[in-house]
Amino acid sequence: MKPKPDRSYQYIIVLLCISLLIFGVSWLLYDSNKVTVIKRTDILVDTVKQGPVSIKVSSFGKLHSAERYIITSESDAIVEAVLHQAGSILQKGQVIARLSNPDLQLQVKQHEQLLQQAIIMRAQLQLTHQRELLVEQAEIDTLIGDLKTVELEFTAQQALLHQGIVSMLTFLQVRSKKENLTRQLSSIKTRFLQLEKLQASMLQLAKQRIDMQSWELTRLRTREANLTVKAPQLGVLQRIPLTVGQRVQKGAELALLGSPKNLTARLKVPQSVIAKVAIGQRCEVRIREHSVVGVVQRISSQVENNSVEVEVSLQGELPLSARPLLNIDAEIIVAQLEDALYMLRPAHYSAFKPVVLYKILAGGQTKATRVGFDTSSGKLAVIADGASAGEQFIISDLTTLAQQGAQVELY
Repeated sequence: MKPKPDRSYQYIIVLLCISLLIFGVSWLLYDSNKVTVIKRTDILVDTVKQGPVSIKVSSFGKLHSAERYIITSESDAIVEAVLHQAGSILQKGQVIARLSNPDLQLQVKQHEQLLQQAIIMRAQLQLTHQRELLVEQAEIDTLIGDLKTVELEFTAQQALLHQGIVSMLTFLQVRSKKENLTRQLSSIKTRFLQLEKLQASMLQLAKQRIDMQSWELTRLRTREANLTVKAPQLGVLQRIPLTVGQRVQKGAELALLGSPKNLTARLKVPQSVIAKVAIGQRCEVRIREHSVVGVVQRISSQVENNSVEVEVSLQGELPLSARPLLNIDAEIIVAQLEDALYMLRPAHYSAFKPVVLYKILAGGQTKATRVGFDTSSGKLAVIADGASAGEQFIISDLTTLAQQGAQVELY
């Protein structure tokens, strides 16, 4: 007889598999019912509120001067010294940088000499004209004397002619001489007047030449003086693209100065929400610890780095800390809801799909609840469904616990 095979090890294997299965199911049941205890001070909690809400678009940017002054080079030059950098507050007339141009200095000297020559030539011309006028005046005086003598002779001859003492021929000769001197005197007086007009024209031309040389010299001296770059008025140095030894060309930018008083805010608004922004909307601009009201006055048509530039005019008095190029934050009010449910925006907020938040119940118990949102307004989120006024929710990020289906208790 053949002995029967021993099957006891098969029963052992089956029992072991059943034990492992029971253990796995028990572990899963235990894990699904586990409770995570969290300290209340370690999380953020907010209560759902109901009432009017301002829909805001958050942005950031910088303050800029509404009035800016650009200083350009009036001649080719080399940078000798740069005394201030961007951000410096400058007083009117304060030196920003020093430039040099030896050729310009030589031109100034040359035009000084030309101006002096023009002045001397005009003085010489005046002396020549005075001498010419004196000669002409002496000739006129001589003719006037001769004419008076002839007139006396003519009067005497006329009386003697009536008495028959002198002949008609003698009388006619005297009369002819008188008429001739009269014509000569009239002619020389006319020539004298013409000479005066000619001399006046020549002196006017000489004066114009002096004025031209003086204007050119003034212009060159101004260019030479402007080699010392000074602040035209009180302001903040926003940009100075100069380095020592740099060669700058005529018309190149030397510095950009902004007014420290009249400021505007230039904000970077995300392209995804720029459609909500419109000119005339109010906004709240935070300048460090101060808040200033502003109004949107310009929206750029260009997109840079997925954002659009929005310019805001600031209303009211600005704080003392306000200055150009200061970093700021702002919230643009794009809409006003009169009656809405809202809460602080959760850490894992999503505007596209509902999120799971833990609603706080009595006794520190919580309940995972799906909450949908309509939109966000700065730090606030408008609730579409899943919550009621007065309910409290944990707004800290507990996404991992929610995905595991864990229960949360607070203590």
